[in-house]
Amino acid sequence: MDKQETISIVSVCDNHYAILLVALIKSIEVNHHTSEKIDFYVVSDKISPQIKSRIDKSINKSIINIIWLEMEACIPKQFELPTDKTSYPVKIYMKLFIPYFMPQHLEKIIFLDVDMIMLEDVSTLWHIDLGDKIVAVVQDQFVKVMGNWGGVRNYEAFNLTADTKYFNTGLLVLIQKNGWSLI
Repeated sequence: MDKQETISIVSVCDNHYAILLVALIKSIEVNHHTSEKIDFYVVSDKISPQIKSRIDKSINKSIINIIWLEMEACIPKQFELPTDKTSYPVKIYMKLFIPYFMPQHLEKIIFLDVDMIMLEDVSTLWHIDLGDKIVAVVQDQFVKVMGNWGGVRNYEAFNLTADTKYFNTGLLVLIQKNGWSLI
């Protein structure tokens, strides 16, 4: 008999994108038809208590459990991130810190950007067999390789070639192998 699993999803959001977060969560909820429960970890970039409450009230708690994490607490102390207006917003870096703030007992995590909509049951994605790989990614639809417009301009500095495949980090399936820590 298969044991019931809990699907673990993480996303990062602020007040401005909260409506997209709700759409993502609802799309997962209405398309989820298998028995797994879903723990949805939201890394909050100062989402107001009122918006959090409205989101919590909008979900079917028999399917989805939202776990709110404050972004400042998710940033490892040993990292200093650029915070001036010329750099990316700090929330962009959160997917890199997943191994540092997600519970160590989890064996698999799905990361989803908030601007996504799930059209099928998330359990299909959850049960993908990655073999010996630790991450599943999606090749970007428009930027297929590093050397394309929109790719990584300094790809050669990373010992990559122009034809190295480029992937979109908005959807990641991460598997833990010997702990989450990367460093």
